[in-house]
Amino acid sequence: MEKEVRNSRDIIHENYLWYCTHYYELSHRYGNCFIVIKDKSVLGVYPTSGEAYRNTVKTEQLGTFNIQECRTDRDARVSYIYTPGMIVL
Repeated sequence: MEKEVRNSRDIIHENYLWYCTHYYELSHRYGNCFIVIKDKSVLGVYPTSGEAYRNTVKTEQLGTFNIQECRTDRDARVSYIYTPGMIVL
C-alpha cells in the first residue's frame, strides 16, 4: 500500500478551509489572536504572528502548518501566513 504524498500547498489549503468552516467557533473561543493550525486542529494560540512562528518552528516543519489571524470582527480582512516562504496574504 502506497503512502499518500501531499505537498505543502495542499496542506496549507486544507487547514485554511478548515479554519473558514470553523471560523465562528474559533473566533468566539480564542478571540483576537493568531492561531497555529496543523492537520485541521489548533496547535497553539499566540498574541502575535511572530510569536506564533518562532514557537511553532521549534517543533514543526515549515509547510506543515498555518498561522492564521483569528478575529472576532466578521468583516475583518482574512489573512494567513504561508509557512514555506513566509508569504503573508
